[in-house]
Parts: sequence; structure tokens; C-alpha cells
Amino acid sequence: MTRKLLSAGAIMAAVLFTGVIAAQAAEVTMGGENLTRYEVRHQSDTTGVNDEVIFMRNRLSASVKVDENVSAFMQLQLNSLFGGNVGTGSFSTTSANDSNTDVGMHQAYFTLNNLFGAPVAAQIGRQEIVLDGHRLFGNTLWTMGAQSHDAFRLTHTHDNMTLLYAYSKLVEGAGGNDELDNDAHIVWANFKGLVGDNSSTSAYLVLTDADSGKVVAGTGGTDMWTIGVRQAGGMGDISYRGEFYYQTGQSTDVDIAAYMVGARVGYTASQVAMKPKATLWFDYLSGNDLADATELTGFNTLFDTGHKFYGLQDILLTQTGPSNAQTGLIDMAIKLQASPMANTTVQVDLHSFTSAEDNAAGNDDIGEEIDVTVVHKYSPNVKMLLGFSYFMGDSNFTNGSNYSNAAGRDDDASWLYAMVHLKF
Repeated sequence: MTRKLLSAGAIMAAVLFTGVIAAQAAEVTMGGENLTRYEVRHQSDTTGVNDEVIFMRNRLSASVKVDENVSAFMQLQLNSLFGGNVGTGSFSTTSANDSNTDVGMHQAYFTLNNLFGAPVAAQIGRQEIVLDGHRLFGNTLWTMGAQSHDAFRLTHTHDNMTLLYAYSKLVEGAGGNDELDNDAHIVWANFKGLVGDNSSTSAYLVLTDADSGKVVAGTGGTDMWTIGVRQAGGMGDISYRGEFYYQTGQSTDVDIAAYMVGARVGYTASQVAMKPKATLWFDYLSGNDLADATELTGFNTLFDTGHKFYGLQDILLTQTGPSNAQTGLIDMAIKLQASPMANTTVQVDLHSFTSAEDNAAGNDDIGEEIDVTVVHKYSPNVKMLLGFSYFMGDSNFTNGSNYSNAAGRDDDASWLYAMVHLKF
């Protein structure tokens, strides 16, 4: 018996020792992030009082290289407010206890390269999915919580070509009922240099299968296909981007027929002091005819980073989508940029917004927005931003809690922020 016990103890010691050796053999790289942003918003409230808040996001990450074909990445995230009660607990300097429990796992995945000897990498777990310019798939960049997916991803790269398939479990139905699940299947192909040396050509095929609206009999829910192409590139001081996406399928047994067109062209005077740049910008996202409930024609922007496209105040993020209340968006903009000093960039964006279909008031007017952004690269790891935005809304435009021109409210909205972003 003693021998057996010693043998078991020796086995346990050997296992632990082997684990220590394995941990020592792995290459571990630590990283992190602190993003602190002060905001002052005045978005047409009845009292005229500004809303001041300080957001904070802290991340701690670990990249582990186990061997040539196996690696892992984990990233903890704390999303909080200065002095705010966040998550299931709270923090108070008047108390001896810090009961904050809102630290979560933003990303946690492992990667298997050369899967079963094939030139394919598999990435499994919670992960960000960012494709091209964030138009359909992004991590939101700006939003403190950011966006990640519980997903399985296969990637094949050869020369100038990248092929990707990803499956994202959006919602696991209660009780394991598949009729209540929401899923996304993503196929993406990208080719570098296909149309010019600096070009990037992409094709998309996306199925979003939202069964949470179905009953067990199988009616309802949403099965939507998104098909599209994106072409971007440049030659010398000229840059360009063009993209088109079409959506079809059914939502609650109503046909979907929506589309989106985006284009921009920019010119940088690289030989001139301050390197001024001017960009012409156009986006058209189809909307729903509020008088016609027989078809859904409002383009759904899927998992995009809308902050990059539709005005920095984010007032119009709910202007598109599958709901029959969305009337689409037409955005015509001029964007100006210059570098008045080393490591500093100033950008001014001028947007003119209308809806693709008439709103409930019977017109398509939305408003104009001006965004001014100053970015200073304090060091290789620290970036400082200062911004101001002013939105001049049409008297008939309303957009839920984010902005409204109900009786007694202003037509305009303003926003000021200062932000420091540290990455290491």
C-alpha cells in the first residue's frame, strides 16, 4: 500500500514538474491598455444641463506561444466610470471595501497553425473579428466595452490571398433549444495588389441566422444573406475606396431586399508643408418605406464600427437596420486633414445627412454635423485626442433617446471630449 501511495505521489509530482517545465518553455508576452476619456454632451435635453462623464477602460493581456503551431491569447477588460457603480458591484472611496466585480474576459482564444498538416490556422474562443475598414465587422474602436465574438475561425493565407471562414455564436437559446439560437456564418476573401500595387480587393458572403424570434414550429426569425465587394487602394497622392453590399432573405416571414453603396476619394499634397489632405465621401444605406410593410429594405450594418462612418457623435447609429422603422441614410461629406506640427494631426469633417426614405414627418431631412479632431502622438505608446462635434438637426428629425426634437427641445447637439490612450 505504501508503495502504491508513493507511486501515486511520484506520479503527481512528475505531472506538476512537467507542467512547470511546459510553462517555462512557453513564450509569454504581457501587454495592456488604459483608455481614459472625458466627455461633455448636450443632446437636446429639456433642462439644457450638460452631461459630463469620465469613461475608463483598462485591459491586461497575455500572448502565449506554446510551440511553432500552438499559441493562445487572453485579455481581461474593466469598463467603468470615474465614481460610477458599474457591473454587479461598486467602488467607493468612502468604504474600506472595493466590491467591484465587473472585470470580464474580452478575448480568450487559442490558435492552431498548420491544422492537421494543412496550410490553415484555426482560432477558437472569444475573439474580435475585424475585416477591412470595419464597415461590416469591427470591434467598435470607440465604445468602451468594444465588441468580440464567441467564434471559431479558419484562415488560409497564400501569397497575396487570404481566405477566411468564421462561425460566431451570437445567442445560445435558453435551455439549449436550437430554435432560440442566433448564429452568423462569415466567408471573406481578400486579395492584395489585384488592381494596382497598393490595392485591396475583398468579397463577402455572410449568413445571419437569428432563430430567437421563431417558435418551435419554425416560423418567424431572420435568415439574412449579405453579399458584397470592396475595393480600396491608391496611386501616388490619390487614395480611393468603393464598396457595395446587398442583403436578401426573410425576417419574420417578410422578404429582405436592402443595399449599401459607399465611396470615397482623397488627395494628399505630400510635397506641401503640413501635408494637407482632402477627401470626398459618400454613403448610401437603403431604408424602409414606412407606408409599405410588405418588404424590409433597411440595410443592416451587422457588426460594424459605425463611429468611423456616420458622424462622430454617434447620433445616427440607429438610423439603419432590419426594423421597418429604419429609413436609411445618405451621407455626403468633405473631410480635411493637416499636420501643423510633428506628431500632431488636425481633422475637420463636414457631413450632410438625409434619410433614404421619408421619415414619419413625411420628409427626408436629418441635419448636418461638423467634427473637429486633434490627435497628438505623445510617445510611441501614448496618443492624446481632443475633439468637438456640433450636430444641427432638422426640426422634424428625432432619433430615440440619443437625440430628439420634441416640443421644448433644442434642434442642435454638441459634444466635447478629451482622451488619453496608452498601449503597452
